[in-house]
Amino acid sequence: MRTTRRVLVSLLAVMSLAGPPSAFAKLLSLELRCPCTRPSREWQGHAAYVRCVKRNAPRYLRLEAQLDRMRGAPRRSRAELRAAARARVAEAMASRCGYESYRCDLRTRPCPPGEACDVRMCELTAGVCVPTPAACPTDGALRCTCVSEADPFGLTYANDCERLRAGAVLDVLRNPPFQTCEPSCGGPDRLACALPRTCAYPWGACSTLTQHGRCVEAREACPGPVCGCDGITYATECDADRAGVLIAHGGTCGTQCGGPPSFACPPGLECLKEWGTCEQPDTWGVCRDVACLPLGEVCGCDGQLYPRPCDAIRAGTQVRGFPVDGECPRP
Repeated sequence: MRTTRRVLVSLLAVMSLAGPPSAFAKLLSLELRCPCTRPSREWQGHAAYVRCVKRNAPRYLRLEAQLDRMRGAPRRSRAELRAAARARVAEAMASRCGYESYRCDLRTRPCPPGEACDVRMCELTAGVCVPTPAACPTDGALRCTCVSEADPFGLTYANDCERLRAGAVLDVLRNPPFQTCEPSCGGPDRLACALPRTCAYPWGACSTLTQHGRCVEAREACPGPVCGCDGITYATECDADRAGVLIAHGGTCGTQCGGPPSFACPPGLECLKEWGTCEQPDTWGVCRDVACLPLGEVCGCDGQLYPRPCDAIRAGTQVRGFPVDGECPRP
């Protein structure tokens, strides 16, 4: 029985380390096994939450310790694991989890002044109101937050206290022992990476003032060509990095248009974007020789009716869609 359990644990650990969080990795998360909030299910009380943690903490902590050992962490003794389990139970008993009066939602139910809504999974908006920390320690485990339009990689905080002070949603599957959270860089605070790591930004993030990147090891291979945010084509991604230029998209400049830099197309080509993206000015398009296909009348993003899609594009707008009862909605 013990051998079978070891094999199962090893299998789960390997699968949880092999890329994006899997269903197996979720089974190993105590925060997902005993969630503080269940917005899609019947609300569970504080006593039920504590019972869940008390019943599952020892087993889940043992599994987490095995994952940590596979990452090179030192072995934890049984006494340390028992102490950690007792600490988890004490933390659950002292928490506000399960009390309806402390429930919050990022969309519809804000917390009172001086408190933050602690949400602990990217797909959720419901959480528990907790006092906003006045100060935080300098140590602790890195905490990853969920991705957003401003931070396509999420953001890394030194510990959970810093994350709560920022009011950020915790990504429970991007934290040890599941997937290591790489430090953030760039952004409004211009965070720097410790050498020899470099700051990698997602393609299309054409402003270091708003976008955060991730500190990564130096790349061995550099794809290319790439189009920089300055509108210049670089032979490789590394050449753009050396020039201090972020990458707008792969391929040569002039093949794509729009996006955050508002790239224009070369003479003779028009910028074609997906229909219905009128309210998304940063959408990327493709530079093409517009063909006037007989698709019938269409509505432009400017609210005007055009005989064909190409007529709307040549008028300097994009296509919202087909008219309804011969009418176009006003922008």
